[in-house]
Amino acid sequence: MLSKRIYISLAASLILLIGWYFMLYQKQSSKMSVLKSEQESIGSRLSVAEAHLKQAGVIKTTMEESSDKWDSLRCSLVGPDSVELILGHLMQLAASEELTILNMDISFDPLLDKLDKGEESHHIDRIDVDIAGRGRFFDVGDFVALLEKDVIVADIDNIELVYQQTVDPEIYFDLQLEVLIVPGRETVL
Repeated sequence: MLSKRIYISLAASLILLIGWYFMLYQKQSSKMSVLKSEQESIGSRLSVAEAHLKQAGVIKTTMEESSDKWDSLRCSLVGPDSVELILGHLMQLAASEELTILNMDISFDPLLDKLDKGEESHHIDRIDVDIAGRGRFFDVGDFVALLEKDVIVADIDNIELVYQQTVDPEIYFDLQLEVLIVPGRETVL
């Protein structure tokens, strides 16, 4: 009888041990899965944060480069009091392409309109420049290409060409440009 009780108590102990194991294991297993999902969530948020940090660095670098370019552009421009510098610079460009400038007019109308409206200008403004001249066709094209690359020329609004029917015609041209200036600045080009 004693051995029967031992077997029963051993069996009961074994059943209790197995039940306790499964109950504890199942609880631990569910806790582990919750912790694992939290770890994955934190890992993904960390990855997103690292990506944002890298983007912030790229944006900062881009902003610094843009600021440097802006400063460089402002240093390259002249003020409205330096009309002779603008005219001289455009004349040099034309002469480098063997063009003859017949007439050059500068209009401060865009700047005056801005001032009439009471707007102050602290950055970059535009003034209109009309250039009339003559030269060979390809020289005129090279001059226009130089103007497009020049830092003070904002836009070439219009170009008119007049020529006579000859083998190598001399072209008469009329250009309308917008030139950038910085108010209150006098800088040599």
